[in-house]
Amino acid sequence: MHSITLFNNLGYVSNNLNISFMKEGVDNTSKHDAPAEEKRCDVTCYSNFDLIKSSYNFESNGFEYFRLDGDLLDRVNFFEKYPNEERAEMSLLKEGVKYMSLWGKKKLPGCNIVVPLDILYRDNSPFNSTSEKPFFLAHVDFDKENLQNNMKILKGLWKPYIETALGDLSDEQYFDLKIVQIVNIWLSLDRGKVNNTLALLDTSSIDLQKDLRPLKNNKLNSISISQNPKQNWVALQGMTMGQGIIFNSFITPHTAIELPRDSNAKFYRKSVELRFAFLS
Repeated sequence: MHSITLFNNLGYVSNNLNISFMKEGVDNTSKHDAPAEEKRCDVTCYSNFDLIKSSYNFESNGFEYFRLDGDLLDRVNFFEKYPNEERAEMSLLKEGVKYMSLWGKKKLPGCNIVVPLDILYRDNSPFNSTSEKPFFLAHVDFDKENLQNNMKILKGLWKPYIETALGDLSDEQYFDLKIVQIVNIWLSLDRGKVNNTLALLDTSSIDLQKDLRPLKNNKLNSISISQNPKQNWVALQGMTMGQGIIFNSFITPHTAIELPRDSNAKFYRKSVELRFAFLS
């Protein structure tokens, strides 16, 4: 039973939402192999897009919401129709590079080059058995201290995408790239309300040294998180096509989450994630 407190008809705080955390003491594994346990967390959930957009920003909170328009929205609409076609992926990534280049001039001065790293389509409907499903585990994508190891493990995925922006690279040139920041753009592909969405942890509410636990393994180096009652999880109810989130892939914990049931919303959701690297 969800306990919901309404405020100003703009959002609510629920004390009874489940979030999956990696179990303590098992940091010598990868996020995909990790044993998890569900814990109850306070989640500040908004129903007003403009309010959540104005309440959080990338610099202070590790993420921000934004509204798509123009060519980027056109490419997202095209991708939603043809999510498994390379032409749709590449046109969306190309437009994403343009958008993030302008965004980076304001948010990340000194990072003059933006390159795509990967794109991931998620669809948890029973009619789609091939796409990735929403990932229910609180985590940070990458450990910056072990970025070279991640570049090695993900070379087969990242290098071809990077080369679409920079041209052919030798392995030496690839590993010499000076990645200052990796940013994830999470985009809803739903044309109606859904109960499944992305929750993010406000980085101003966490202790970066104590709450974040880098995973020690010979696989992908990501970061798990320890629960802390001071932490502020945030989500948007009813996120739809044309709305997106930009978050920091080095420090921002996030997870798929099931929100309290809205009788007008669907259970299944579609989304796409684009990752970009900012180079010095």
